[in-house]
Amino acid sequence: DIAFLDPSSDPAQDARFASGMRSLPTVLPMAIDTTSTGQIGEERPPAPLASAAAALGFATLDTPGGFTIGQPQEIDTGSSGTDANERLVSLAAATFERFTGKPVGAIPLDQGRMLYLPIEAQATQAQTGRVGAEQASLPIAEHIAFADAYAEPVADLRALVNGKIVLIGSTAQALGDFAVTAGGRVPGVYANARFIDQL
Repeated sequence: DIAFLDPSSDPAQDARFASGMRSLPTVLPMAIDTTSTGQIGEERPPAPLASAAAALGFATLDTPGGFTIGQPQEIDTGSSGTDANERLVSLAAATFERFTGKPVGAIPLDQGRMLYLPIEAQATQAQTGRVGAEQASLPIAEHIAFADAYAEPVADLRALVNGKIVLIGSTAQALGDFAVTAGGRVPGVYANARFIDQL
């Protein structure tokens, strides 16, 4: 759920990241929006990262009135505009297809989008560290803090994630990446995890 949309100030860092993605299939998110004339606008990762990714998928959610109601699993850009004649897939669909090797297939849609089925994230207030900060967990996924993952031996991380889909994203309140759902406010990475889980 972390979008790598800007190149590193040191191209060698992007090259190392791209090399790592080639060794471990990675689906990167991209940003899309709609212009006032109805054209799709895309913001893709830098070329070295995009070309190394196993797939790209848009992480944009459908949020009329500020509430997450769903996400289209596929958008066809139409025949005009800068990004004409493209088939864009959601981060959830791209991840599902890459992980299973199968197309998403028929899923129930409402006006072309997969509805977000609410899931209750478990939230607690921190009692140590940043006392009072909200810490959330998701009943459909395991959660490990980046600092903890970074400190783990690579062999232990491999054992933890072997055969699983891994999402990397922020749950920090200050970064503001949240989706407001019928079940409450959840980190954006949790919304994307839910869409993948629903597929």
